Amino acid sequence: MCRKAAEPDPANNRSAALVSVVIPAFNADQFVERAVRSALAQTCDDLEIIVVDDGSTDRTSEIVAAIAEKDCRVTLLRQTNQGVAAARNAGIACSQGQFVAPLDADDLWHSTKLEKQLEMFDRRPDVGLVYALYSFIDAEDKLIRPGNGSCFEGHVYADLIISNFIGNASSPLIRRSTLMHTMGFDPELRIKGAQGCEDLKLYLELAELAPFAVVRERLVGYRQHAGSMSMDLAQMERSFAFVLGEVRRKHPQLPGRLFRWQRGQMLLYLARSAVISGRPREGVLAMARAVHADAATVAIAGSWIANRLCRLLIGDLTYRGTSFADIPPDDTSERMLFGRPFEKRRRRVCAALSVSAQRARNRMGARLAGSARAEALSTPLRRVEAKDVARLDGFAETGKCDFVVEPRDGRPLVTVVIPCHNHGRYLGDAIESVLSQSWPTIEIIIVNDGSEDDTAAVIAAHPAIRAITQQRAGLSAARNAGFAASSGSYVAFLDADDLLLPNAIASGVRELDAHPECAFVSGGHRYVDDEGAPLGAAVLPAHEVGSYAELLRRNYIEMHATVLYRRQAFAAAGGFDTTLPACEDYDLYLRLARSATIRHHRSIVAHYRRHASNMSSNAELMLHTSLAVHRRQRPHLTHDPSLRVAYRDGIRQWRNFYGRQLFMQSLAKLRNRETRWQGATGLIVLAKRAPLRLVRSAGKSLLRATAAAGRALQVSAKRRLNLRGRYPYVGLVHFGSLRAVTPISPVFGFDRGTPVDRHYIEAFLFRHSNDVRGRVLEIGDDTYTRQFGGDRVTQRDVLTFKEGSPATFVGDLALGAGLPDAAFDCVILTQTLQLVFDIPAALATLARVLRPGGVLLLTVPGITRIDAGEWRDNWYWSFTPRAIERLCATALQAYSVVVESYGNVLAAIAFLHGLADDELRPAELAKCDPHFPVIVTLRAEKPA
Repeated sequence: MCRKAAEPDPANNRSAALVSVVIPAFNADQFVERAVRSALAQTCDDLEIIVVDDGSTDRTSEIVAAIAEKDCRVTLLRQTNQGVAAARNAGIACSQGQFVAPLDADDLWHSTKLEKQLEMFDRRPDVGLVYALYSFIDAEDKLIRPGNGSCFEGHVYADLIISNFIGNASSPLIRRSTLMHTMGFDPELRIKGAQGCEDLKLYLELAELAPFAVVRERLVGYRQHAGSMSMDLAQMERSFAFVLGEVRRKHPQLPGRLFRWQRGQMLLYLARSAVISGRPREGVLAMARAVHADAATVAIAGSWIANRLCRLLIGDLTYRGTSFADIPPDDTSERMLFGRPFEKRRRRVCAALSVSAQRARNRMGARLAGSARAEALSTPLRRVEAKDVARLDGFAETGKCDFVVEPRDGRPLVTVVIPCHNHGRYLGDAIESVLSQSWPTIEIIIVNDGSEDDTAAVIAAHPAIRAITQQRAGLSAARNAGFAASSGSYVAFLDADDLLLPNAIASGVRELDAHPECAFVSGGHRYVDDEGAPLGAAVLPAHEVGSYAELLRRNYIEMHATVLYRRQAFAAAGGFDTTLPACEDYDLYLRLARSATIRHHRSIVAHYRRHASNMSSNAELMLHTSLAVHRRQRPHLTHDPSLRVAYRDGIRQWRNFYGRQLFMQSLAKLRNRETRWQGATGLIVLAKRAPLRLVRSAGKSLLRATAAAGRALQVSAKRRLNLRGRYPYVGLVHFGSLRAVTPISPVFGFDRGTPVDRHYIEAFLFRHSNDVRGRVLEIGDDTYTRQFGGDRVTQRDVLTFKEGSPATFVGDLALGAGLPDAAFDCVILTQTLQLVFDIPAALATLARVLRPGGVLLLTVPGITRIDAGEWRDNWYWSFTPRAIERLCATALQAYSVVVESYGNVLAAIAFLHGLADDELRPAELAKCDPHFPVIVTLRAEKPA
């Protein structure tokens, strides 16, 4: 049966091929023509063939181009060498078919392969992938041996974990609608030195989405030769381990024994490959490792050895040496291995050789199934029914496991507790940040801890939110009271002066669901000022997995609102210690980390507001309580020397961190007659708690005072000589590191942190983050769309100037070709307009693509350097606020337009030299002088 041609696609006036065959090729001139011919010879001819030349240096392109000239179904694409995964993805991106069929350039298909797979799709409309059996062939297309014999169908996720029974990338036919729900083949494996299992990773993603089906015929010729990727055993082992490691992290609810079975099967596969390729020593070592990993593989290894011996003792393959095209594809019986007279004798010999191994497998299988049953029944993340346990038990006997990864039915309730004491001016923002969460099931509990300001009025403005009022009892008691009244499966604590970002709860729940062993998870945060403007770069720990030792060294979490607790773990720890006036969160982290797993995810989930009334600004209190909390851990360190080292590092860190702050605060108080006694008391406390820090700080202060006195003497001498001039006088300017004719950073400051202009850009976008909604278009990539839009964004589009970049649209903004009219609710255009020569045309394009009511968020450089890299020859302009106003008056008539500038002389100097934003003080960055615009910003709203 061959399907009818697809109907023409009215969008591009081109007939969409039913099947798209994608062939990646790199230096494959020896085999690529045979691969293409085998695709062209399919009995189902409604197909397109896309060959992607991945930077070949041989005649691959010439051969394919010659075929393409004679057959219009063949298309040749060329790209620089990026690896087989990137080549396959490039071909898929250019394809039009309803089904996608990957074919490696050194493999072959039987002429009926696609037709029979399409028939299976007709019979099974629910499946997303149909694969076929295969045979190994040599460089001359002759049969070496049959390949896979496993025919697993339905939900095969666990089967794929245990063994890649599909076997190669040329076997499957994939429904395009299913494939589009994945990220395609993963090109990152090549970058990580783990190339080889890109196909297995994709199959696992597809198996989560839809059932699989199989055509039980050998329709694929899988070529084995010295250049095959599968012959690099070390790389294949790394690739297997990497892919399955990701699966285990993604689905911790799956029984651990599945992965032991997988490791045994994988090592056995590598052992067979080594022996067949003439490396018996490597094969024996791999087989020994396979048995060590999973004793049940003894039976499989015994069966394989028995087959090899039978070939030597009884007879050769019936079809061995026969051309692949001449082998009946439906002959999957033992006649393919041996002639008919030898079938019974072969079975008898194999049974005799492997009987002891089979007994070992049965014994080990029973043990493994029992362990798997216990793990499955104890998992809290999915419904485990009796049939699931039966499937796990049955694996030991059948080799088949239908353990299915199922989505969780309900979404757990998350409680957010907001304690508040005299922070009514911030409380409303905190409540709104929780109400704007993307997670739908949240309860909010506000604990009014004896506030004397307008906190009660703010709470009354939100009658739907549960509130608890108590006498002043302290932060710990307020948090514990909120927890006692909560009912959520997960609990978060948000201080009334801080903010949660829209993705905060969803990110935490996702991480806890992925790691059921965790007591809590934490995320990243960013400091903001009293008005909510960002201060410096985001704070993110370097490691995903936290540990007790790391917390002993320092409180790397820093902000309590980034933490999401599992309710049972929090309750078991006893909550917060109400005897502590501060650092109660750090105390709880240490108690939980001592006996449980903790993790950190790399999403920015909260804003930490800095203001004068922060508890952490009381350095004397924080120094005292942090050291007290830290010393509580001393009794728990006797058994581990590494923990004692971490403990000493932590004591030193707390003394340095808060000791420096206490010294500076005490000096400031000493200068004021009214607070002189408090300053002296602070120095006494510092001498008691951190004497070494006192000595160091005093020494540095003395050096600074001496230097200042020297400069004052110079100024005084200048004045006595009647030298006129503005301070600092001529000759007294100290350039320091700035005395250079080349910038400190050659790349705008990206190598030092967040560049100064990026600090202002992010502050501008943060102020207008509510405008980032609906369908959003961003230039270059979608970083800011994700960061500031969150779940308000329904569709993210990217426009780039360069061909080959991953983007929705590629082209010149001034021309606007391909950009739809009135399609976008928001356009983010940061530091790009200076690269466009025809600015009025670019602004006209932006006006055209915005929907009524849509918003343009634009930033352009003011005082700036010119890029020395790829944009050097396209950098045309710098702008002033007045220039942007005049340009918009023409191109954006009737728009609501607001133009502002950011920066000052110090910020401009820092930016020109490539300093990072955290090398300046927040007040220095916050000062905006219109005479020194580092960047100019525009918010333009289109009339509705």
